[in-house]
Amino acid sequence: MQRSREGALIAELMMSRQDVDGRGVELAGSTVALELQRRVEAGLEQMLGVRFLASEYQTGP
Repeated sequence: MQRSREGALIAELMMSRQDVDGRGVELAGSTVALELQRRVEAGLEQMLGVRFLASEYQTGP
């Protein structure tokens, strides 16, 4: 485990995505957080019955 910038303990999360050939490609670094956010957003209606309107994106430090 490691500490985030806010000081909270976080575990490493490994994710993969299928490439155009159907092979699994491991995602690294901040890509994992973005992919997790994308997957949660895509499933909000099914999971919680709420309609997702828009994603948020960081625009600065």
